[in-house]
Amino acid sequence: MEEKTERWRQRLTMFGKALSRMDEVISLRRSRKLSNLECDGMIQRFEYTQELAWKLLKNYIEYQGEAQLGGSRDTIRQAFRLGLIENVEPWFDMLESRNLTSHVYDEDTELTVIERIVDTYFPILNSLYAKMLKIAN
Repeated sequence: MEEKTERWRQRLTMFGKALSRMDEVISLRRSRKLSNLECDGMIQRFEYTQELAWKLLKNYIEYQGEAQLGGSRDTIRQAFRLGLIENVEPWFDMLESRNLTSHVYDEDTELTVIERIVDTYFPILNSLYAKMLKIAN
């Protein structure tokens, strides 16, 4: 059990650092137009922050004694059932956006995902972080 406690707490720390890095580029985006390189950086930061988010949820749920979870969709559904997240739909949209940015390069898709990151995904990731910090303390 101690190993599982340590795993989700370590994941929470990494997730917090990733969110902080994502905040840097989002703050830039709010103050000015991003260069192509900065847009690519935002997408990259989104990808690893999103990955850490669902893995944090998975580790925490397993720490709570829940059955072994499958992938990200199962984890998101269970996180919703447990009240860790408020709505599965933006989380599923986030997964879809992450898959698009990982496997397809298209400038229009990139710009659409960047808008979603700023307006939707970053706020729900911050909400998750705040909730998990409360649980950790």
